[in-house]
Amino acid sequence: MLWIRIGVVFVEFIFLF
Repeated sequence: MLWIRIGVVFVEFIFLF
């Protein structure tokens, strides 16, 4: 279940750049 949170954070980080 934590994988979803990590994935969202990763995607947001990539989207920010």
